[in-house]
Amino acid sequence: MAGIRGPSAERRYHNGCDTRDNVREAQYIAIGHGIQNYSCVAINAVPVQIGALATLFDAAALAFIDEDELNIIPPIAVYLPLPAIYFSTLTSRIFPVLGYHYFTADGTPFFDLSSVGRSFYGKKTGDLKAPANANTGPAGTGAVDWLQLQDKGGSIGIVEVYRVVTAGGAAPATCTTTGVVTIPYAAEYWFYDT
Repeated sequence: MAGIRGPSAERRYHNGCDTRDNVREAQYIAIGHGIQNYSCVAINAVPVQIGALATLFDAAALAFIDEDELNIIPPIAVYLPLPAIYFSTLTSRIFPVLGYHYFTADGTPFFDLSSVGRSFYGKKTGDLKAPANANTGPAGTGAVDWLQLQDKGGSIGIVEVYRVVTAGGAAPATCTTTGVVTIPYAAEYWFYDT
């Protein structure tokens, strides 16, 4: 959608540095709602991130109208039960599904924006701790970091993605069980083609 700029000046960064002088227009803006996955090999071990799974809802229209209103959505969405959001008439009318986010077998973050014929294989090129006042999510573990991802190769129509305004999804401090631990999260994703 032409004319959308962002993330806003407070949230733009490149390897932790402000990039106010390099404002670009986002091609797509989504609310991601899903789970962050962690592996626990033993009780009291430190969880290791092994991926994520999320549905991406098209939020470009709202971002164009009022970015502050957009920023309210992730802290609310993180508390919605996962199945309910997918079948809600509200989401299908206001926030149609843009695509899906998951990790490939080799651990690469992948974004399938099937509704617009785009895909993105990412590599992390920057991260920033979520603000101290970020919503901790239903698990109470904290908000996952804000990220900058760039094309790893093989992407179609997307060269860079930012994950900002995160809610929930952070790993617990230690494992209380073994196996895969899933933590609900929501976030804004901003997609760029140049």
